[in-house]
Amino acid sequence: MNGKTEEKKSLDTVENARVDALPVANTFSTGVVKALVTESVALVSSGEDEQIQAVRAAGCVLAPSIGDTVALFICDGNAHILSVLERCADYPAQISVPGAEELEVTAAALKLRGEQQMHLEAPAMSVSARKLTSLVETVSQTTQKFILNAAKTIENVTNKMTVAGTLTTTAQTRTTKVKGVDTHDVGSLIQKVESVSSHRSDVTIMTAKNDVRIDAERVSVS
Repeated sequence: MNGKTEEKKSLDTVENARVDALPVANTFSTGVVKALVTESVALVSSGEDEQIQAVRAAGCVLAPSIGDTVALFICDGNAHILSVLERCADYPAQISVPGAEELEVTAAALKLRGEQQMHLEAPAMSVSARKLTSLVETVSQTTQKFILNAAKTIENVTNKMTVAGTLTTTAQTRTTKVKGVDTHDVGSLIQKVESVSSHRSDVTIMTAKNDVRIDAERVSVS
């Protein structure tokens, strides 16, 4: 439950452990976890040379680890771990509900805070919200495919740099406004216009190192 090393130690301990009989009367006691049989069953030392097998109660959301001091409730020959009273292991604390495949947390406001870092991991993740705000210093994304579907996108950036092996833009209508200087530094520029190509400027300068060629059925200059 808290790593392969602890699991192997747990199984070895269980194989060589002695499990004592449980009293029938209802009793409360404390004990120390000696081994983990499964994710919800542990071998607990509840007294002098007394070891019992206890099942983790559904309300015990903090998973016990080897060496932890736990609260026990024994009823009709069955022992349950009610809670972890004191943690002893250096393993990360794990919160879960025994036997539950899904865990839902509902509150008017929910906050998750990591003092150093936060790690989210899942085969699939879904986020649904009417408004999502992110305030970060650096965003780094690594993905094989990125798909964005939106009715309208707005970008406000001071400097933007795009590096791509192939860049393809498809649009019904495109308008570009550059208040300063628009500079293109390309190896070859090929333009294909199906209908009309219009160019307007106060001064137009074309400089060719070798040739300027115009091929058309009719050329008009006025």
